[in-house]
Amino acid sequence: MSFCQLIDEFHLSEYESALFFIKDDVPAEQTEKFQIFVNRVLKKKGLKQYKNICFNPNDKVSVDGYNPRSKAPFFMI
Repeated sequence: MSFCQLIDEFHLSEYESALFFIKDDVPAEQTEKFQIFVNRVLKKKGLKQYKNICFNPNDKVSVDGYNPRSKAPFFMI
């Protein structure tokens, strides 16, 4: 099932939020680009009420030396 099909299935469901995983290793420099892509998909489908955030275990974001994203099992949307 494609990502767009997953978005369509979610939108037709009774749920208000969703969590998607990408099991492939996604480089940290791709996180922002992928998040922009997801936002464009949502906008193109007229689903402006939804926002997304991507958690990549490869990201180097940290707060006081702690990187919570590094604990994610996979790339999460």
